[in-house]
Amino acid sequence: MIENYTYNSFTLHMEGLKVTKDSLYLVVSSFSISYIVMMIMNVGISVLILIDKNLHQPMYLIFCNLSVSDIIGSTHIIPRLLSDVMRPPSERLITYYECVVQAFTTQLFGTTSHTVLMIMAFDRYVAICNPLRYASIMTNKMVIRLTVSAWGVAFVLVGILLGLTIRLNRCRTMIMNPYCDNASLFKLSCDSVFINNVYGLTFTVVLLSSSIGTMILTYTKITVVCLTSKNKSLNSKALKTCSTHLVVYLIMLVSGFIVIIMHRFPQYTYYRKLAAILFVIVPSTLNPIIYGVQSKEIRKFLYRDSEQSEQHVVIEDPLILRGDLQHSSGQPGAESNTSPGLWFQSQCCTLAPSPPERWHSTSPAPVCAVRHAKALLVIFTALYCSFSVMENYTYNSLTIQLEGLKVSKDSTYLVFLFVFFSYLFIMFANVGIVVLVFIDKSLHQPMYLLFCNLSVNDVLGNSILVPRLLVDLLRPPSERLISYYECVLQAFTTHMFGTTAHTVLIIMAFDRYVAICNPLRYAAIMSNKMLMKLTVSAWGVAFVLVGILLGLTIRLNRCRTLIKSSYCDNAALFKLSCESVFINNVYGLTFTVVLFTASIGSMVLTYTKITVVCLTSKNKSLNSKALTTCSTHLVVYLIMFLSGMSIITLHRFPQYSEYRKLAAILFHIVPGSLNPIIYGMQSKEIKKFLSMVFKSKKVLPSL
Repeated sequence: MIENYTYNSFTLHMEGLKVTKDSLYLVVSSFSISYIVMMIMNVGISVLILIDKNLHQPMYLIFCNLSVSDIIGSTHIIPRLLSDVMRPPSERLITYYECVVQAFTTQLFGTTSHTVLMIMAFDRYVAICNPLRYASIMTNKMVIRLTVSAWGVAFVLVGILLGLTIRLNRCRTMIMNPYCDNASLFKLSCDSVFINNVYGLTFTVVLLSSSIGTMILTYTKITVVCLTSKNKSLNSKALKTCSTHLVVYLIMLVSGFIVIIMHRFPQYTYYRKLAAILFVIVPSTLNPIIYGVQSKEIRKFLYRDSEQSEQHVVIEDPLILRGDLQHSSGQPGAESNTSPGLWFQSQCCTLAPSPPERWHSTSPAPVCAVRHAKALLVIFTALYCSFSVMENYTYNSLTIQLEGLKVSKDSTYLVFLFVFFSYLFIMFANVGIVVLVFIDKSLHQPMYLLFCNLSVNDVLGNSILVPRLLVDLLRPPSERLISYYECVLQAFTTHMFGTTAHTVLIIMAFDRYVAICNPLRYAAIMSNKMLMKLTVSAWGVAFVLVGILLGLTIRLNRCRTLIKSSYCDNAALFKLSCESVFINNVYGLTFTVVLFTASIGSMVLTYTKITVVCLTSKNKSLNSKALTTCSTHLVVYLIMFLSGMSIITLHRFPQYSEYRKLAAILFHIVPGSLNPIIYGMQSKEIKKFLSMVFKSKKVLPSL
């Protein structure tokens, strides 16, 4: 039902930061100094690059885009934030159009940070991997093209994102954030935001995949060149320039992930708001410092300029500010009456009372960057130490109730038969293909032996899940009971199934890479010993990662008994607890990010290499073989990936919980059914063997 407090109001109310009167001016001075330092540094480095001809190099010209993005993003957020902090909460008003502009700028700032760092990665790749062709590739025309593409792609993606939001009618006026962004805007609507959520998730996945994939691809290439090169000068240059770029990228990525992680903890909205502000301030402040400290050309210019003016501010060591931390004896939680939030506000930013000797200016030295880094540690320490109130409905009960699928009486048997026959087919097809590979010597090839891991994984994952699901379908909801230990075993098997699907497909990608890119060395590399190593590593890594995941969950006490899912998994298990699950959430998110990054990165890397080899090769037989085997592997990977992503997407829509349960079941059934079919249809050897079997059966009766 639409909540008609206001309807399409053009005046919105910003919640902003909740700051006490005692710390108000300290917070204002903190953000003001941060903004001034950031503007001076970013404007300064941009002007410096433009006026000094020695800095008219692609690396610095492209870096200017990052400085411009930081200036635009910060200027649209921080001045408004400062004015809101000085106002009482009831007077923090903003027009709808101003809010839309701020949201657009905010999203553009975040997106452009990724796209600019991607083109900077390309520049570093060309400079180190193709140094002789660098000048001919990275021309002024190419620099302009890269710049336009970085901003153009971001502009289009963000334009669509905001376009989908401004089409919605509004029935609320409160922005629950320190500044406007896309999510805050579409939450004002009482219309369906399904399209917004789907596009937003797709946008995020595409951007992060492209960004992380580009970094993995370029830095893998650069690492290979450096390891195979004996040129110490090249390696030293690569280390300096690439480490600078990588540090800048990691600062931006970590700052963004902190905001994403904090979204999983609604009880810590204050820290989430703070993290969102630091996402703008920290990278924008540190980027010019990192590039300035690492760049010989910029240091030479500053040194030359300082000698001419005889007014030099020398920072010989960027870590000299470490000593300033000693001025603050307060630690989080050191005083019983001080909350972590107030401690952060008191420590956020100060002016060094006595500047170190190596500062040769008379002005006080800002130490905001160090304070902010320290503050982030305090935030997470506070989050770790906090815990929720125990709700003692039941306590460590060994009998748990499964909600399962809500199926009407008319469709119960139809669903039962569908799942039952799907399970029979999975077992028959996967067990059949494993037996087939083992009994036919012509199939004793690395590709098929590795694929057997996928079939074994499908058999184990479905055998633990589907029979139990079938039994629950025939029971009334009140009788769908499961022991705690059986639930833990099912959760472990479920996560092993999902993780091993990724790790096995990674080692299969490696096999295809060696077969196509190094065909003459294939037999020597893909020996039986290597197959054993790859198989053990795929299962071993999955076992360790999932073991830790479930280990963190079973340590928790339980105060609930209902699992709101069709089967047991880790999230369903730790939701039974009323204790703090902060560590579980952080490890779970880290686990997912690492697994997806490794998986997607491996696919991007291997298939890029394979594509390059196929395009440069005139061997039609090789290209045909590559197309056949690689398309099979890629289709299997995409089926598994899309099945998993559909569950993640539906988690964003609590109103579609039944569809999410169904998607979770299909995640097991669909890949398990299609994998053996796809490999069976594409494989000449398997088709030959089956045709021989059927021919022999036809001959037998006539005898």
